[in-house]
Amino acid sequence: MKTKSYLLLVLILIFGIKTTYAESFIPDQMAVEIIPEDYNQPCEIRDLAIDVLKFTNNTSIKLSSVAPEFNGFKFLALQTSASYKGKIVPSATGEIYLLASGTLAATTLLDWTKTDYQVQYQQSSGSITTLYIYKISVNLGDTINIPVSSNYAGISAVAKSITIKSQITTDNKQTVNNQSDYFFLKNRNLIFSNEIDHSFDICIYNTTGKIVLQKIGLNPNEALSVGSLKKGIYLVNLNMSADNVSKKILIK
Repeated sequence: MKTKSYLLLVLILIFGIKTTYAESFIPDQMAVEIIPEDYNQPCEIRDLAIDVLKFTNNTSIKLSSVAPEFNGFKFLALQTSASYKGKIVPSATGEIYLLASGTLAATTLLDWTKTDYQVQYQQSSGSITTLYIYKISVNLGDTINIPVSSNYAGISAVAKSITIKSQITTDNKQTVNNQSDYFFLKNRNLIFSNEIDHSFDICIYNTTGKIVLQKIGLNPNEALSVGSLKKGIYLVNLNMSADNVSKKILIK
């Protein structure tokens, strides 16, 4: 009898462990780039973490709870009064995420799937608002519109790394950076523009969103060799303190 009970306990433990493992979830780690429709829209990239301010125009509403799976990700903090208009460009094939109210109509979040992962923030009145992580499957090369709602203005992009496509001023005209700005690829080396006048950090991601090359405090006068990387498409992200630039490159 004891032997049967022991075997039953072992089976329960084994299947219980397998079930727990099967249900575990690891969010996609890919980086995304935001292309604003209007560069005058207030926004800021912030950490998805407790005590971080949720909105750019409110200094009292802070995140009070974050699903552990997404803790430390980035989100696009917006204003409370106006929806953000723009597009999300994924750096790989996989899943991208949004943070939004759970009461939004399905037509607003068409093709997006609501998950059980929650983020909460506390109102100045003390009441708690619960938001949900939404997900959608994407392919490298897709461009996804950020949904707009008149019922909830704070629909935010969420990712492990977020950059906003840069805008520069030339001869009193504002233009969005093109592929010749800041760096280009030559003979398996990244060559940097003389527009960069200080050191910067650089990360290179493969199509799965994994960092394959990273340099901190790189001098713009130095070329960066990418000769160790295999042939394929990569996303290059430059962090220049006040500016972030992302661009895809093809290594042949």
